[in-house]
Amino acid sequence: MNETYYIGIDIGKFNHCAAIMTNYGEVKVDSFFFTNDQSGFKKLYESIKPYVKAKHLIGMEDTGHYADNLRMFLLNKELSVAMINPISTDAFRKAQMKTTKTDKQDALFIAQVIQNPSLYRLVKKSNFDYHEIRELTL
Repeated sequence: MNETYYIGIDIGKFNHCAAIMTNYGEVKVDSFFFTNDQSGFKKLYESIKPYVKAKHLIGMEDTGHYADNLRMFLLNKELSVAMINPISTDAFRKAQMKTTKTDKQDALFIAQVIQNPSLYRLVKKSNFDYHEIRELTL
C-alpha cells in the first residue's frame, strides 16, 4: 500500500508550527516552528520536500489572513492544500479528551483531522486570486 503524508500546520501571527504524519498514524516529522515570512516558508518547504513528492495533503485552519502568504507560497509550489474550520479541530481535540492546547499538539491534530475528507475543503490558486480581487473591491 502507498503511504499518504499529512502535513498539519498550526497558524500563528509571527510563527507557524508544522508536523508530518502518515495515513497509518506514524509521525514522520515531529512538530517544528518556522517564521511567517519567506525565509520560514523556505525552511518549511525544505522539511516537507521529501514527503510532497508522494501523495500528500497540507492542512491548516482557516483562521484569517495570517496564513494567506503561506497558502499562496504552497499553492505556487503546486502542492495540495486544505483549509479546515477551526471548530472541526476543536471538536476533534475534545473527542480525544485532550484539554491541553499547544501549537505543537495542534499541528499534529490538524494532520489527523485532514485524514477525514468531510472536515476540510481543498483550495486552489484560483480561489485565492478570487479572494484577493474581492478584498480589493470592498
